[in-house]
Amino acid sequence: MQTSSNGVLALCLTLGSLVSSAFAQDAFQLLHSFTFGEDGAHPSAALNVKPDGSVLCGTAEGGGEYGHGNVFCLVRKNQTWQGAVLHSFGPDMDGWYPDSSLVYDAIGNMYGTTSEGGPYGFGTVFELAPMMNGKWSERVLHAFSLYTEDTPTAPVAFDLQGNLYGTTQLGGLGWGAVFEMMPPGSPGGQWTESVLYDFTDSDDGAFPQSGLLVDGSGNLFGTSYYAGIQDSGTVYELKHSAGGWSEDTLYEFTRGNDGANPSGPLICDKKGNLYGTAEIAGVGEYGVVFKLSYSGGAWDESVLFSFDNGADGGHPENGLTFDPLGNLYGTTRDGGAYGYGTVFKLSPKSDGTWSETVLYSFTDGQHGANPQWGVVPDRFGRLYGVTSQGGIPCNCGTVFELIPPTYEPDVTR
Repeated sequence: MQTSSNGVLALCLTLGSLVSSAFAQDAFQLLHSFTFGEDGAHPSAALNVKPDGSVLCGTAEGGGEYGHGNVFCLVRKNQTWQGAVLHSFGPDMDGWYPDSSLVYDAIGNMYGTTSEGGPYGFGTVFELAPMMNGKWSERVLHAFSLYTEDTPTAPVAFDLQGNLYGTTQLGGLGWGAVFEMMPPGSPGGQWTESVLYDFTDSDDGAFPQSGLLVDGSGNLFGTSYYAGIQDSGTVYELKHSAGGWSEDTLYEFTRGNDGANPSGPLICDKKGNLYGTAEIAGVGEYGVVFKLSYSGGAWDESVLFSFDNGADGGHPENGLTFDPLGNLYGTTRDGGAYGYGTVFKLSPKSDGTWSETVLYSFTDGQHGANPQWGVVPDRFGRLYGVTSQGGIPCNCGTVFELIPPTYEPDVTR
């Protein structure tokens, strides 16, 4: 494959990072337990966190006023948290089951996807806009159909020109697709959707579940859950040029020590290296954290950590985040001291290997269980996340916070 990492490097040099810190088991704070009522149920995507940690917004796959999920926010008020529902899906053709996280534009509108519903029943891209009365209005920007691409479960991402990019698990030729949405020329106009690439269930990949990393040149990087050399998934790039879009497969997983079935997005460091998780396989058979490095015209994969589903955790399903010292943070769906999953930290060592520290093991399910997404930082180093299961009263998931022991609250807030 012939490609360059310059665009990735330009992007990674601009990424923000969290404050380095260590956590203890008692630093865990339960912020909300979902009830399957209007507040929602089973959140399975990353939170959008205001830099000072005062507002957390996310999506719940179930519950809500109509039983088809919602968009919610938690607001910190005098060291307590108050919840608000911005939109409940289901009454009309607005979509069902928002499985993905949210992104903001420059003026504060939110964008996301639903995996089902809409006019044709196969999912939507939606926009939430704040109104003068404090409420939010929802608008479907695109509705997917069985005959094009369908079932978007990943978030959309902006490029520098304001275009949105995303993936669908199904549709296209049958194995998923990458799509682009171009904004209207005037406010309130129609967005234009087009398919950039249809996966072929070959060495390019199949059934992409992750969102996309958009570099400074507008190239797109992502993972596919299946296909490749052992039908174990791929890392791919869609390269943008004047002649259109071309796909390059950067790595094909072998279901060996290198891992298999990546479902989460990629992140990058300041050198342009790519990092991600694979859900299964590896030396311990329960998933890996991997790194892709560009050298000599190709990308090489190395495994930073292989999980064994013991106290270290098992089945990392989704995103990672960095701190300024180069440590990585993420979650595992299973394993840990009690079997309900973990929040972990990986630290680089001088000999080139990495060591794992379990920051939190989910305990008895009452405070949450089986986190399916990584943690998101605020500027103070506090980490926020969701679990899709656990919590009281209905095992419907939770929102949690991990507080570093060095954190000093801002009493002026």
